[in-house]
Amino acid sequence: MANCGQLTWRARAIQSLNRPHDNIELWNFAKGWIHRFRETDENNVSEKLIYLWVTVNAWASKSVPDLSRNHEDAYLVHCMAKDKNLSDRFGSLYKVDAKFCELVNSFLEMAPIFQSLWLYNNGIEPWNLTEDRYKFIKKVAERDPYIVSTRNGQENRFPAFSPACALDHIQSDENIPADWPHLISMIYQVRCNLFHGGKNYNRDSDRTFIELAYKILWDVWKYELPQTLLPKKLPWSRILIRSGFLANSKGKLHISFQNEKKENIRFLKKIVELGRFGELVDDTFTPSNNEVEEDHWLSAVESCHGGAEGGAPDELPIMDTYMAGLVRWLNCLGIDTSYSCDGHGRNCARLECRDPNSASIAACILNLPGQQFEQRGRAIFQLPIAPSRTDSTIAAKNLLDIAEWLHANQNQLYSSVRLLKSVRPLRLSLSNFNRPTRRTPNQRIR
Repeated sequence: MANCGQLTWRARAIQSLNRPHDNIELWNFAKGWIHRFRETDENNVSEKLIYLWVTVNAWASKSVPDLSRNHEDAYLVHCMAKDKNLSDRFGSLYKVDAKFCELVNSFLEMAPIFQSLWLYNNGIEPWNLTEDRYKFIKKVAERDPYIVSTRNGQENRFPAFSPACALDHIQSDENIPADWPHLISMIYQVRCNLFHGGKNYNRDSDRTFIELAYKILWDVWKYELPQTLLPKKLPWSRILIRSGFLANSKGKLHISFQNEKKENIRFLKKIVELGRFGELVDDTFTPSNNEVEEDHWLSAVESCHGGAEGGAPDELPIMDTYMAGLVRWLNCLGIDTSYSCDGHGRNCARLECRDPNSASIAACILNLPGQQFEQRGRAIFQLPIAPSRTDSTIAAKNLLDIAEWLHANQNQLYSSVRLLKSVRPLRLSLSNFNRPTRRTPNQRIR
């Protein structure tokens, strides 16, 4: 029988942590770290976990019942594992959030998480994505992955993997339970592998571990934050506009997509079902809540995105997540585009128009709300090119603000675009300047 009590024994009879809601010093400290976490690009997985864990660790150290032990990481983790609120929240998310459930199941498929330094010290090559995970676990298990320690003449064995009961479950042909104590134990081992060395997280397999770890931890823990630090929530009317959907209110509880293209409605249905946002029947959407976290919405959109950037400009399934709304509303103004890319957190966003004159008009329009876009022929680039991925992510999110601004000013902008299109562009050639005047042999300069 697997002894799952190993995951919480340091917490003993604790049922719930203390919640330091009024600790101003703690939340002032957390504010900066949470800002770094949320604005760091998702490709920087190591930084994401570092920023998040520093905040969670500080919160836990103020929440445990025995503050004299709040310097013991294992004690903090066991207390968090035992906390009823965190456990209940995990269970609820696992039942109702399809994306969260997928993250958890993917993480459990790789359990246990081995201590990377133990693998290195025992000459075992790290696991890679092309290798069967079960075969790798079996190979490591044959090497007896335990750390032996002698104290007061007594020998103790500590598992060099998490959760500590994982091998017992596997040997008993049982699934590792999908609950909070087992998952926070695995997350903590990933954190230790990163903080204590042994992993550089350049391998795809290493990055997979850490990405799953921080995403699961954030989804469960973020609701401990004060309202002012929680992810931004927006009403559905704004969320849909920022992503380029043609929507109209249909009473207080429903949103109509009667004027939207069928392929875009099918795309929206996939997003709604993945994120469990409500119910979409035919062309009518009934959201489960009046507001939604934009990060949650964008994550679902990204998962359903078709992965292409060409095609018709009003085909939202093939548009990049952060660029779709901007391109859609530009096209509604009469500015035709042929290509777009939101930069994917690595480069500046760009789009291409059908001709240079349209690009000039688009660049003029896009710069009106104080943004920086530069035209190069038919192409328009968002500037400045971000020096870091963090800044690049912020720039990508600005594209959603611009999309909302374009939609809000459609009538005025449409008139301006028509006027600018009616003006014949001035084309001057450098050859018209500084060119000597031709003269016939009989001409004299007067």
